[in-house]
Amino acid sequence: MQLFHASEIYDTYVVLSEDESRHCIKVLRKSSGDNVEVIDGKGHLFEGGLEIENKNKPAKVYIRSKKFYEEKTFKSGFHLAIAPTKNADRMEWLLEKAIEMGLGSITFINCEHNERSNLRKDRLEKIAISALK
Repeated sequence: MQLFHASEIYDTYVVLSEDESRHCIKVLRKSSGDNVEVIDGKGHLFEGGLEIENKNKPAKVYIRSKKFYEEKTFKSGFHLAIAPTKNADRMEWLLEKAIEMGLGSITFINCEHNERSNLRKDRLEKIAISALK
């Protein structure tokens, strides 16, 4: 199953991000009219037709059907609070596996003996989206 993630969602279409568009068009070689599935990370799954106006601009997916999946009760209470570790790879691995298990939310806390004070939130967001898909 090939899923794409989008945060720009309108009534009749969804706009893929630049990274998702590039992956869809150049890596997977999708073309206009192909069926694709898009998730928003909030429980919605959109199925529709891909429209590519320009290969250098974000692609649009015109929505044909939309499904909403309720959050399962055992996952809704799963919240993780963690102090970032010195090794960034461990944090990334933890985030990926926790999302695969159904993580509802995460909080990074700053403790007295914290070894890392800053996190690359953009990188963690990409890992989270990848694990979600």
